[in-house]
Amino acid sequence: MSGGAGYRASDWLTMPLCHTCHTAAHSGDREILDFQHIFILKTLDTAFRDGIMRTAYTHYKDRFDDPKMLEAYESALEVASEAHSKRWDGKGYGKGR
Repeated sequence: MSGGAGYRASDWLTMPLCHTCHTAAHSGDREILDFQHIFILKTLDTAFRDGIMRTAYTHYKDRFDDPKMLEAYESALEVASEAHSKRWDGKGYGKGR
């Protein structure tokens, strides 16, 4: 999630650890590292539930100042929607699985 060794993860991908667990994670402790993604998701879930973080909805049409960019985006949405409907079997699985 950070791009590899020596790269810094985004701040929203941090997980709270005490000093002992932090040291264990950097030492390769599998009991910490195997559940790293769960720690991060639980931290994010708590932050959203407690109002520390929040999302703001912006309609996609309001994100484009350039009409040509909006047109290109809508065209890409249409292509993706068509591709999805060709794969969708109505049961939550792709056709042919």
